[in-house]
Parts: sequence; C-alpha cells; structure tokens
Amino acid sequence: MKNLRFTLFAFFASAAGSIFANPMEEGVVILGEIKSSAGKPIVAKIYITDVCTNQMKEIQTDGDKGTFQFQGGECQTYIVEAKALGFKSNGQVVTIGADKMLVLNLKMEEEKIAEDKNKPTKGVTI
Repeated sequence: MKNLRFTLFAFFASAAGSIFANPMEEGVVILGEIKSSAGKPIVAKIYITDVCTNQMKEIQTDGDKGTFQFQGGECQTYIVEAKALGFKSNGQVVTIGADKMLVLNLKMEEEKIAEDKNKPTKGVTI
C-alpha cells in the first residue's frame, strides 16, 4: 500500500504580519504540502471547515509543488481533510493558538471502492 505524506503548517498571523501571510490581514494561515512517499508533489483537493461559521472551503494544491495556502478568519479551530489519487485523510481538528505554529501530519489512507460482484473479472467476448 502506498502512503502519501501530508504536512500542514498552521499559525495565527498577528497585526505585524508574517512572511507567509498578507501583512494587512490578520487571522489563521494554513500552509500545506502533499507528497508521495517518494517525495514527489501530488495534486490534491483540500477541504477546510471553519468550525465557528461551519463553512467549508475547497482548495486545490499547486500541481508542480503539491502545496496550498489558506487564509482564515478569526476562528482558531478548523477541520482539515484531503483527497488525492484514490487516497483520503480523516478529518483532523486543528486549533491554532495566538502565538504558536502547529505542524500536523495527516495520515492518508487508500479509499476502499466497493466491488460489484456481478462485474466480470475478465474481458467480455461478444
């Protein structure tokens, strides 16, 4: 079974800004990266749900780098999920403190596809 490595960096941007966020905006910033076990970037869809407003945002990674960035609001708790190449992660609750940076690795598991028992296993000749 293949594994995908999903690394997430999350922090709370202050009024002073940071090198990762727009210095004019405050709030949560989530940076992520998804790579194969061989270290190659993966195109994936990331689903981030703001727990305070219950709104979900879908983000696609940059295909060349396997990275993404999310600028959140004042809420400090988010649920992060990812899907890529037949893999998915379970939802992970992320709480970002005002003065700390969080590094999170989500476990990506192979999605189980239900098999059709009536489907032929070999080629069909007509």
